[in-house]
Amino acid sequence: MKESIQKIKTRFIEIKSIIGDDFSINHLDDSAFVSKLSQKVEAAYLELNSGMCEEVAMCTTCAQNRDNLYEIMEILSDLDAGATITDSIGDHFIAYSLEVNEVIKRIDEVIAKI
Repeated sequence: MKESIQKIKTRFIEIKSIIGDDFSINHLDDSAFVSKLSQKVEAAYLELNSGMCEEVAMCTTCAQNRDNLYEIMEILSDLDAGATITDSIGDHFIAYSLEVNEVIKRIDEVIAKI
């Protein structure tokens, strides 16, 4: 179980390395950024989903993180297909960039307890 959690943490760290600490809506105008972020978000989603499947008793926080990743994947797919970047999308990504830090902290807390 610890190994699965560590892999999930690695995926979120990869997302954080792309988003950085100074994410802005302008980043979403860069197709290379969107493509790279999309790949990392999908990898995190698959890793988290796989880890949850291994553990029958999944926590609601993990399920919510998985659902958030799926929502981000959908938005990135829309942007990749040429959707217009709205303020709402920008706000969503700014909030998510902050959420990634919290996810990593929570994972560290779980790992420390194992």
